[in-house]
Amino acid sequence: MRAGVPAPPPNFGASLGAKQDGTLTALTADVYLDNGCFPFELPGSWRYMLGRFYQAPNDRAGGYDVLTFKPSAVAISRDPGAAQRGLCADTLMDSWPPS
Repeated sequence: MRAGVPAPPPNFGASLGAKQDGTLTALTADVYLDNGCFPFELPGSWRYMLGRFYQAPNDRAGGYDVLTFKPSAVAISRDPGAAQRGLCADTLMDSWPPS
């Protein structure tokens, strides 16, 4: 396991706007990926997928590479970050309606 090449560690930030009847009005999401020393195309696709779990008429999503100049993570799996994206989106929806 120590010699494995994991997917880059993500940080997500997301917020949701909705009416009292539960209709989504806005979704904001940002994805930050620690890609080591080489930029990679993952932030763009993660940003797109995170914004597509739930449709809102007003949405903004950003995807950012964070270059930390350490050995780069290499994503070997078919969909690195799928579990994290799903957790972020579902946690956001589970927090509605606010108590």
